[in-house]
Amino acid sequence: MRTEREERDMQVTVHHDNLERAIRDLRNKVKTSGLLRELKRSTYFETRTQRRKTKDAMARKRFKKNQAIPLAGS
Repeated sequence: MRTEREERDMQVTVHHDNLERAIRDLRNKVKTSGLLRELKRSTYFETRTQRRKTKDAMARKRFKKNQAIPLAGS
């Protein structure tokens, strides 16, 4: 798990003036770190019931996504 400092100090380097690649890398880092999700979650107050419903909905979404991916050996 990332520490709070590591999330805050997210960096991307630009190699050979390839700005598009650097932007893509940054977008992927932000997405995988869950930074935007946490920011959206903490922007508004959410009751315990809403948090539970959101958590259940995300679990169902993950389950459906995992079911849709075909297995390599099949």
